[in-house]
This record gives sequence, structure tokens and C-alpha cells, in this order.
Amino acid sequence: MISLIGMLIAGAINMPLPWMLGPLFITAACKLSGFGYFDANGNLPKSTSKFFIPVIGIAISANVTPAIIASFASWWPSMVLVVPFNIALQFIIYRIFLTVGKHDRATAYFSSCTGGVTESILLGFEKGGNASVIAFQHSARVFLAISIVPFMVLLLTSLSVHPRQVELPELNSVGGVYFPDVFLMISAAVGGALIAFKLRLPAAAMIGPLTLGVILYSMEIITMPVPEPVLHIAQLFVGTILGARFKSKDRAAIIRGAPMAVMALCVSIPCAGLIAYLLAHSGVANTEILFLSFAPGGLAEMSLVAISLDADPVFVAAHHLIRIMSTIFLSPLIFIKLIEKQDEVF
Repeated sequence: MISLIGMLIAGAINMPLPWMLGPLFITAACKLSGFGYFDANGNLPKSTSKFFIPVIGIAISANVTPAIIASFASWWPSMVLVVPFNIALQFIIYRIFLTVGKHDRATAYFSSCTGGVTESILLGFEKGGNASVIAFQHSARVFLAISIVPFMVLLLTSLSVHPRQVELPELNSVGGVYFPDVFLMISAAVGGALIAFKLRLPAAAMIGPLTLGVILYSMEIITMPVPEPVLHIAQLFVGTILGARFKSKDRAAIIRGAPMAVMALCVSIPCAGLIAYLLAHSGVANTEILFLSFAPGGLAEMSLVAISLDADPVFVAAHHLIRIMSTIFLSPLIFIKLIEKQDEVF
């Protein structure tokens, strides 16, 4: 109910992405004030996201057509820069956390990772870092990015604030719902997630359904897009989940950590904007889509922003997927080779 109220307020004031940002802001405000509970501990059950993140994966895959697949090869100018860009950005933020925030090296380094939240927390703790600080900085990174990036895109560009209207195929079933496609969507969402979790893939709840969805949509086995009301519900729960991460008992820690999170964002956003502006001249994509591709949000959250802004969610998701996977695999190696063995990285 609280999330719905937030959505209605956001819609009334014409906020972009009202189904996600409205619940996000009002839930965070309620949790920090100590008002409202989601379960016995004041949290949403951890399994909640597993029901809705797969929807985002299927929704992204609905944009994959043979023409999109044919264009993959033309994305290389931006794709090859994702890894070096994020390594450089991580080192800059690491130095800020280390010198300004006065964190120990493990906490500063794993707080500055640009992806792999769970892995960063576990590895940081294993290396002697403060897991609570690392967890907060990652939550703050996603929260601030999702709160700010849509407004920046709308202020600086002419992208639509509404999802594109995809024409439904001619349906021959009850109530305008094509049940074979619905069955295949559900099967891809559930089956893809289960397979990805079994294989211990990063962002499994999204990558598995996305992969199976791409196969089914590109082969035109599924032709019906994910219904807009389903996407709205997914956005509502994602916003609520993000807002529910904050707790009233953590207010002191949030006050201490917020300046560092804002400082990190003040570095990340301009860097993303600069590389997007430079890459746009290569013709790979326009500045707005490239900005969303390099912005420091989470894979699911930034993909939802791209879907809602009609900003080529396949392109955006592909870049964030590379960012997350490279961070998960390279960050531990870089820490061992450069951070643990040297007092100074630069």
C-alpha cells in the first residue's frame, strides 16, 4: 500500500518512472523514519526479487530481433571500452574512499567496485574489510544512480518518458491473451533462472531468463511482448526492494557514509557522460543510450530505466552485463596483485 501511494504521488507530479521511483523514495523515507514494516524484521523477503527480476530479463529479450542480432558486431567501439573504463573509474573512487573516507584498503577497494554487490561484500569481508560499509556503499550507488539518472536523461535529451508501444500480434485466444506465448514466457523466466542459479552465474535471476528469452524471441517462437501492467508491477517491486534496504537503526551509518557515496557519484556520472559524448561520434549509438550504458546503476535497474525511456534496452543491458562480469572476475585479481602488495597504487 505504501508503495502504491508513492507511485500515485510520483505520477501526479509527472516524475519519470513513477512506478519505480515513487515506491523507492517513499519506502526509503518510511524505513529511515522507522514507520512501516514489510516483515517481522522490517524487510521485504529476500526471495521477492527472484519473482520480478526475471520479468525484466524477458522484457529486454522481447526487443531482440534478427536485425538487432545483426547489429551486435557494430557495437564493438563501446563494448571494448567497458572494462578499461570501469577499472579506471574504480581506481579513482578507491583513492577517494582511501584518502578522503579514511577507510582501510579492503573496504575502500571493494566499496568502489562497479558491480557484483554480493561478491564485493563477501570478498571484502574475507580480506578484512568492513562488510557493512561495503554493503551500504553499493546500495547507495544503485539508489542514487536510479534516483538521478532518469532526471538527467530527460533534462538533457528528447527521449520519451513512456515505454514504447509494441504492437501485439493478432491473437486468437480468450481475452486477447495468447496463451502459448504466455506459457513460453513463464517457462523461460522460471527455467532460465533455475538453470542460471544452478550454474552459479552472476545476476542469475536476470541472465538466465534473458538468455532463453533472446533465443525464443530471435527465432520468433515468441512474438508477444511482456504486457505493460506486468512491467509496472515489476518496477513497483524493484523500487520497493531498493528503498527497503535502508533501516532506521542505520541512520548514523548512512549519515557518515552518504558524503562518500555522493562524492563517488559525482565522479561516476560525469565520467559516464564524457565517454558517452565521445563515443557518440563513432556512430555506435546516441549519447543518451551510451550514457545509460555506462551509468553506475545495477543491471536490472538500469535495464528498467532503458525500457521505460525507450532507450534500446538490449544495448544497455549488454554493456552492464559486461561491466558486472568483468568486475566479478577481475576485481579480486587486481586487489591481490596491486592493493594487497603495495601501499600505494598510483
